[in-house]
Amino acid sequence: MGIAAQTLDKKCLWCLLNMRKQLFILRRRILRAFEAKKGAGFEFSATPEGQLAEIIVLAQELVASGQDRSLPVEQRVFAYMPYMHSESALVHVQAAVLFSQPGMEGNLDYELRHQAIINRFGRYPHRNAILGRTSTAEELAFLSEPGSSF
Repeated sequence: MGIAAQTLDKKCLWCLLNMRKQLFILRRRILRAFEAKKGAGFEFSATPEGQLAEIIVLAQELVASGQDRSLPVEQRVFAYMPYMHSESALVHVQAAVLFSQPGMEGNLDYELRHQAIINRFGRYPHRNAILGRTSTAEELAFLSEPGSSF
């Protein structure tokens, strides 16, 4: 799925380029960790953060390679969860496409609800407290609304 650079505003383009750079660095670190596993210690997956990064990158590589299409629908839904829970509006564009596949209609509804929150706030207000972020008045009002959480 290609997004023409002309259609992106400068901020979105910067976010996309920054995300690609971060993914490249993360992928390189994971590959080094896998190589290290063959030899000495495999320390990358020894931390929760490292394991989380590994899950996200492996899910993205599964989609990028097209191998996700060979999985049963239930397993694809699981593989796409990092897309649904991203705080990147660009990732949600791809997530909406992924969850639009036949058999994922119920998950598409959840993706569109997640995407609406990101489009409105640029982040998930539900995560603010645990991430040490200050909630805005609008976010606090949203969090008090019925149906604001899943």
